[in-house]
Formats: sequence, C-alpha cells, structure tokens
Amino acid sequence: MNKFGFHKGFQRFRCKQCNRTFSDIPIRPLDDLRVAPEKAFQVINLLAEGVGVRACERLTQLNRRTILGILETTAQKCLRLLDTKIRDVEVESVQADEIFSFVYCKQYNNLLKDPEKGEQYTSLRLIVAQS
Repeated sequence: MNKFGFHKGFQRFRCKQCNRTFSDIPIRPLDDLRVAPEKAFQVINLLAEGVGVRACERLTQLNRRTILGILETTAQKCLRLLDTKIRDVEVESVQADEIFSFVYCKQYNNLLKDPEKGEQYTSLRLIVAQS
C-alpha cells in the first residue's frame, strides 16, 4: 500500500496488487455534525434529564436545529446498536404506557387540520425479560 495524495483532507492510499485507491477515513461518532463531542454529550445528557429543546438551546448556546440533529443522530445510532445486540430475548410481561401532549396548538385550534400539529400521542412499551 502506497500513499497516494489527499482527497477532501484525508490521506489516500493505492493498493499495490489491484491499483485501486481508497481513503482511510476515521469513524465519526456524530456523522456529519460539526459539534465538539463534549458539547454533544452535554446536549444528550440534558435531553435525557427532561430538559426541553429550547432550554437546552439556551444552556448550551447551540442552535435548535443542531440540537435536534444531535438527537436524531443519537437515536439512529442507539437503534442500530439495539438491533444488533439484543436478539432472542424471551419476555415474561409487556407493559405499555402513552404520553399525551399538544404540539403547537390544541386540536380544536388546528384550523388547517395539519397532522403534525395538535394532539399527539407517544406510546411506550416496557418489556420485562425472564430471569
């Protein structure tokens, strides 16, 4: 393997056997987000503790869209981790709960009948595994 210049700031290499080139791009825990990891961990911690997005925005001095991007990236990575690690678990009981809230306005004020505004429900399930 020989060094073969740079592309977008990353070292390029050329394979001696097949002559193909490739980059050795490091793993980025936040994908394309350009936020310091410490700041992202602070955002995740605040959101996990129940702090709202706007309050998190004031506390961390980050833009609301950046906070939502960190939340989305973290959720996708957690989903991938759980899908790969948790397999064949026999459960004893399943408990379900739901959270009711208003988004932007109450349902009777939703004059445009926008499905993303008004009453919203979030379903939660707790699965208890056999010991």
